Amino acid sequence: MRQAILDTARQMFLRSENPNDVSIDEVVKAVGCTPPALYYYFATKNALLHEVAKQLLAEFLAGVEPDSDASLSQQLQQRGSRYVRWAMENPNEFRLVFMNPDVTSGSGDPSGIPGMKGLMDDVAAACEVGLIDGDPHTVAVNMWAIVHGFAALQVSGFLPAEAVSHGFHYGTGLMFPKLAADAQKMSERVPIAP
Repeated sequence: MRQAILDTARQMFLRSENPNDVSIDEVVKAVGCTPPALYYYFATKNALLHEVAKQLLAEFLAGVEPDSDASLSQQLQQRGSRYVRWAMENPNEFRLVFMNPDVTSGSGDPSGIPGMKGLMDDVAAACEVGLIDGDPHTVAVNMWAIVHGFAALQVSGFLPAEAVSHGFHYGTGLMFPKLAADAQKMSERVPIAP
């Protein structure tokens, strides 16, 4: 029953322009259960929304993981380009996970965001070998802001895919020239547009 509730709520949240507009009554009617049955598994609608977002986030993290055999510069480029590509291919999922204030209320510390540890580890390693200059934490947060910004702008309809791809590569090249040069030496320009 729990999985049926999650699957149905996920479909309904993703179809809705605003997941907050989906009522518990609509979910239980679609599942074919009673409100007490839903509340047995999820104390509130927000708890249900968070569980759906948690599943989507796990799918997102699996989709942005870099290739283990790639160079460090390639892994960093893959993380960024796959982040943007996932958003472009899954705009409703991206909005639910990253742009819904009921899901994304943060602590103000980006290091607690799922997936940031891998990025921070890669950035720290890139700083150690001289591919990136600066404080690893600050650099990782800036990289994430660039990537997330391009993804959010594309998903929101402000930028076409081609502009996102060009802007991503241009922006990261400006901010991290050694990293971009190293990736270019390996003929690695990771495509973004699906």
